Amino acid sequence: MEEPQGPGGDALLNLAVELYDLLQRKDTSMGELLQTMESKKGLEKKTEEQSDEVVSMQGEADEMFRNLIRGIRKVGSGGTISEVGDERKGDGGDDEVEELRARLSNVTMREKERVEGLQAQLEMMRVELRECRKQRSMDQSIIAAADSQTTQLKASLRMTQEDAESLRGTLEQELARGHALQGRVNQLEGELRAAKTQARGDKDEIARLQALVDLGQRQVIEAPPLRVVQRPSSAGRAAGGQEAAVVAVAVEGGAGEEEASDRAMYEAYVQARKQQLLQGQGAQRESEMVSAEDAEGKDVHRIPTAGADGAQGDDSTEGGTAVASASRPASRQPVGGIGRPPGVTKRQGAPSPQPLQVSVSDGGSSSFMAPVGSSRRARGPDTTTLDYLMSRVRLGHITKSTPLQLALEFCGKSSFSLRHNEEKYNQLAEQMVGLAYQHLRDRWITVLKNAEPIDNKGTTKQPRLGSFEVELLWTDVNKEPRRTLLHSKLKARVFPSVARIVQELKEALNAPAEDGDGEELGA
Repeated sequence: MEEPQGPGGDALLNLAVELYDLLQRKDTSMGELLQTMESKKGLEKKTEEQSDEVVSMQGEADEMFRNLIRGIRKVGSGGTISEVGDERKGDGGDDEVEELRARLSNVTMREKERVEGLQAQLEMMRVELRECRKQRSMDQSIIAAADSQTTQLKASLRMTQEDAESLRGTLEQELARGHALQGRVNQLEGELRAAKTQARGDKDEIARLQALVDLGQRQVIEAPPLRVVQRPSSAGRAAGGQEAAVVAVAVEGGAGEEEASDRAMYEAYVQARKQQLLQGQGAQRESEMVSAEDAEGKDVHRIPTAGADGAQGDDSTEGGTAVASASRPASRQPVGGIGRPPGVTKRQGAPSPQPLQVSVSDGGSSSFMAPVGSSRRARGPDTTTLDYLMSRVRLGHITKSTPLQLALEFCGKSSFSLRHNEEKYNQLAEQMVGLAYQHLRDRWITVLKNAEPIDNKGTTKQPRLGSFEVELLWTDVNKEPRRTLLHSKLKARVFPSVARIVQELKEALNAPAEDGDGEELGA
């Protein structure tokens, strides 16, 4: 590019260079301003407007700069400005240069003022930024303090939860221990009651044996000379696990010289039997009671009574050997039957009394039973009724610590029958559950809805169509499961009265205990 000649051209060139440098500095300052303002939130729109204005000013300055360069070139091409000035006065070139200078000066002043204004705004924004940073630092301190407090509260809450879990575990252990102690107390009370009952029975047995001894002594004194024949019978278990052979006694007529020895043998047998009963009384207190259902397993020994005739009960004993009457000598044959004086015979047509039976259990206790064939054995009680449940409660077999299960079987599903309303079944079941937990809250009770007992892990079973069965499941002192039927819709064909069932069950469970003689334990 050819440089202009003369002082005028140098001045214009220097002015152009200064203008260019000023524009460069302006661009640099504006770039820094934009970078600084981008970090301030909420002023993006204002920054964009200022940026657009700077761009327009930059375009205007560039246009002026190009016009200035063209003027400089024109001036420099013909020589100095003074030489060319006279030639171009008529053309108006000086006016154009002056106009360009004025415009450039105005633009420069405006840009300077704008830059100063932007610098002032920048200082204000810097002050605001420092304040914002201070506020942010304070907020961070507050947040850190809040986080610390939150951590402390979480630690305290965790420790509280651990303490609560520990207390809950301790309470559960104490509750289980209390239930175990209550069960042990109930068991001891039942054993004490059973021991008292057994003691009364043993006293009665001893009295009966004493009466038999007296009766035997009278019969021996009144009868002709007697002889006691000892025959081994089936072995029976005595108290304490020792084997004791029960001796069957058969009485025959004999010589007078053997009367004393026979009487002594008979009395020795009775005393041994009495001692056996006394030993059984002590052993019975340490062992469990034998249930009434096990009566079939008892050893039964038959003792002939004084009034029995010789044809039916005199010649044999159960489990022993028989001695035929025909094998006796004629002088030893009884006259008129055993225990009858000479000359006294049995009346024709009179019924022969049956031999007396003594029942000996494994524990050593015994009791007199009815004669064989006199009556059928009585059937056991119905264990599914409320009366049976109430009797167990009165005996102390069921207490407030006894686990109970209220089993409900109801058809709560839809069916093809138009008369079936599953909502009614479900509503009655919910009422039953609510009333049971309300009125039996002092009991250890669990409600099972269409489920097997807890021992079967709550396996859900399919209810029968139209069923609404209510049963109470419990366990007796012999650890045998029992069921008490409270209502059966399949049998009664009517829906139950939930309030009545719960009230009757509550009355049965709260029945007063009996202090007197009760039924045998384990029945």
